Amino acid sequence: MSKVIIILVLIATIQTVTAQDEKKSEKTREAQKKPLNYSESKSYRPIRKYPIDKIVSSYSNSKKRKSSAKKKTNHYSQNLTNFIMVPISVFKSNGEYVSDIRKDEVKIFENGIEQEVSFLGIPNTPLNIFLLMDKSPSFIRFEKKLYNSLDELFRVIKANDRVSGFVFNNALEFVATYTDNKKKLIGALEKKKTGSGTSLYDVSELLLKDHVQDKQNLNIIIFVTDGVDTTSRYSDYKQSIKMAENSNAIFFSILIDTSKQYKTNYLGNIARARRGSIVLDQILKDSLSQGKNRTVTNRTGQSKEEYEIGQQFMSELAASTGGRVVFVKPKLDQLKQAFEIIGTTIRLQNFIGYKPQSPNKSNDRKELKVRINRPDLIIRIRDNYY
Repeated sequence: MSKVIIILVLIATIQTVTAQDEKKSEKTREAQKKPLNYSESKSYRPIRKYPIDKIVSSYSNSKKRKSSAKKKTNHYSQNLTNFIMVPISVFKSNGEYVSDIRKDEVKIFENGIEQEVSFLGIPNTPLNIFLLMDKSPSFIRFEKKLYNSLDELFRVIKANDRVSGFVFNNALEFVATYTDNKKKLIGALEKKKTGSGTSLYDVSELLLKDHVQDKQNLNIIIFVTDGVDTTSRYSDYKQSIKMAENSNAIFFSILIDTSKQYKTNYLGNIARARRGSIVLDQILKDSLSQGKNRTVTNRTGQSKEEYEIGQQFMSELAASTGGRVVFVKPKLDQLKQAFEIIGTTIRLQNFIGYKPQSPNKSNDRKELKVRINRPDLIIRIRDNYY
């Protein structure tokens, strides 16, 4: 009789526990069904299909170039009166830009710890815009389309903004500073001759070390390129990303797919390059290697892997600094739209300013996250600083 009673008690206990578990599960399901009343930023860094430690420069054993600039000691946290300045762009799910975010709606977290937001808005300071135009052989065919598209960018330039024009291939060359004559700047860019190769990693480092010196105003870097590095000697993927993270610059890119035209028109590129009196060694080498097996370290600038690495690099450069990449085909309407998108973004981009609770004396990397008390928003921010 006692055994029967014990069994009945056990059954009753099990049923009670099961019923409680079911209630908890039901509450969990109900909570999951409820839509979130806030949105959070997330990392837009690309998944690294190619490990960066294996992406090397052609001359990875070369001695590092000595910069003419003084060693940079300023980090992102030291700019603009010691506030941490976090660029933030907010969009609806349909891609529409959201410009009416209020300070009281925003929370920012540093390494998971909430910080007090001091201000939110568009800084009333001039923009330093560095425009870098690819002048490598893969761009010869549609250069005019590029320059005809620049009007969309100049529409958002204000009188006190400063635009510095550069061209790059296997080297970086300063061309001119735009003041009030955009035709003069565009004309100067067009006159520069095409060079062989593309030293994208070297160019990124050289620009930051020798040209981006303003600590008080906003520094915007706009690359117009296919992202494929073929001739860097002094820097590499990993070092370029780290330098960008340590800088106070925001990187944007118009990434143009040149793969099809480069592979199908390489003889035409050679002829056009010959007319422009440029060095042909690398172009001839690349053309003659067409159809042969190539690896990433060969860096001919024509393989699928190299284009994918280029997309990965430019996307990570933008995501790590709070910028944006626009992918386009080499068509006039798409190029104009790309410049319009970037121009609108740099003019409407807000900044969150705060002073960290614990100063970063050890210069460690800090992870950032932003929460906005509105649902279904896409939030892009600079996700780190040193």
